[in-house]
Amino acid sequence: MNRILYYILLLASTQCIAQAKCDCSRIMKTVQENIEKNSASYQHQVIEKKKPNEYNLFKEEINRLSEIVKTQKECIGLVSYYLSFIKDSHQWIAVTDEYYPFSTFADSTAVKKFILENVENISPTRDMPAQDEIEGQWYYKGGMLEIRIQKNNDKGRKYVGLVTKPIQYYAKKGDLKIEFYLHGNQLYAVFWNFGQRPKTYPVYLKDNTLMIGHDYVFIRHKDIVASNDFQLKDSTYFEALNDRTAYLRIYSFSYDELNNIDSILEANHNIIISKRNLIIDIRNNSGGSDLSYHPILPYIMKKRKYTMPIKSDIWISEDNLRNFDSKKYLYGVVSKKDSINAEKRIRILAKHVGEFSTSNFNIVKLPITYKYPENVFIITNKQVASSAEGFVLTAKQSSKVKVVGKNTAGVISYGDWRKVELPDFPAWISITQKKMTFHKYTDLEMEGIQPDIILKRNEAYWKEIALDLIEKIN
Repeated sequence: MNRILYYILLLASTQCIAQAKCDCSRIMKTVQENIEKNSASYQHQVIEKKKPNEYNLFKEEINRLSEIVKTQKECIGLVSYYLSFIKDSHQWIAVTDEYYPFSTFADSTAVKKFILENVENISPTRDMPAQDEIEGQWYYKGGMLEIRIQKNNDKGRKYVGLVTKPIQYYAKKGDLKIEFYLHGNQLYAVFWNFGQRPKTYPVYLKDNTLMIGHDYVFIRHKDIVASNDFQLKDSTYFEALNDRTAYLRIYSFSYDELNNIDSILEANHNIIISKRNLIIDIRNNSGGSDLSYHPILPYIMKKRKYTMPIKSDIWISEDNLRNFDSKKYLYGVVSKKDSINAEKRIRILAKHVGEFSTSNFNIVKLPITYKYPENVFIITNKQVASSAEGFVLTAKQSSKVKVVGKNTAGVISYGDWRKVELPDFPAWISITQKKMTFHKYTDLEMEGIQPDIILKRNEAYWKEIALDLIEKIN
C-alpha cells in the first residue's frame, strides 16, 4: 500500500500531469529561449527591424498570463498567441498524441469527457444592444458554426467567442471556441478547432463581415448561402481541353511528386508544344521542393535565362548549425563529390555562427525553351503556399504568363523549419531557420501574390473561366 501511495504522489508532483495541469511559465520560457536563439523570423523582424522594445512589452504580458493559466490546453493556446507576434506562417505549435486521453475521435464517451474537463464553458449573453461592433451573434458557412462574441477580460482576453449551436459531441452550448486578444490596435483570435488545437489569426471586421485570417469568414445573417461542395482532386494530371488549349493540374510540389510531374510532362510533351495555350492549375498546392517545378519551366519561360526570384539567408545559431550538419547527406548527395561539397558547405556556415549567412540572386539558364504554348495561365487561390509561391514568382518573369484567381497564402518569407520538442509537455513548436529576400518584391508574408486577373465567381467555375479568357487572347 505504501508503494502504491508513493507512486500516486510521484505522479501528482510532475509539472504537467494527466489531468492536464501544467507549469505554463516553464513551458513559455523554453519556447521563448528557442525562438530568440534560433528563429530566423525573430532575428529579422525583432532584431534587424529594431523592435526589441515592442517585443519585450508583449513578452512581459505573455509571461504574466503564463502565471495565470493552469492547464495544458490553456498553455498551448497562449503559446500560439505568443508566436503570432512574429508574422511567420511556418512557426506554430502542434499537439502530440499524448495531448488526447483517447486513441480515436470516434470514441464519443472519451471525447465528451475530454471536452468537459478541458474546454472552458461560459454562459452566452442574451440578445441585447452591443457596446462594440464585434459583439453579438455570428454565423459561418450556412450556419454550420454559430458563435456569440461577448466581452470577457479573464486571462488577458478582450472577448470570447462561444458556441451557441451544439455540434454532436464536439461542442456544447457555451463552449469556448475563440479567444480574442488586443495587441496595440490589432485584434487577434486564438481559434480552437474541434480537436482542441489552436491557431492564431489577425481579425478584421468590415460591413457586417468578420474575417479571422484567410480561413474563417463569419456574417451576421443566418440565411447564408450554403458553401459549395466543390473540391479539386488531390492528384497531378494532364488534359487536352481542345485543339488550342491544354490543362495541367498540379496539386503538390513535394519532392516525392517530382518524378510524377516529370513523367506526365514527358508523356504529353508533343501535345503541350503543339497547343497555343496552357492552363496550369496549382490551387491548394501547399508547396514542397523547388526541384519539383523545374521541369515545367522550359514550357512557360519566354527566355532561357531568368533570375531566381528568391534568395535565402540562414540564421546560424549553434542549434541550427547542428541541425544542418545532421542532415547534410539527406538530399541530392549521390557521389563522393556531393559529399565533399556538403562538408564544405557546413564548414562555410560554421564561420557565421551568430549571424545570417549571405547569398545572391542567381541567374539560371534553361537548356531549352519552347515557342508553344504562347499563352500560359496559372490559377492560384489562398491555399497556394511556400515553394508553390516560388513557382509563381519565377513564372511571372515570363511574358507568356498571367496569374489568375485569388491571392496566394503568403507563406514564403521564411522557411526550412524544424521541429523543437517541449520537454514534459504534449506539444512541439516549429522554428524557421531561413529568411527570404525577393527579387522585385517586398514583404509577401501573409499578404500573398496578387494575381493579374482576380476571379470573384464561385471557384468551381474557375477552370472554365480561365479557358474562356485565355482563348480570347489574340
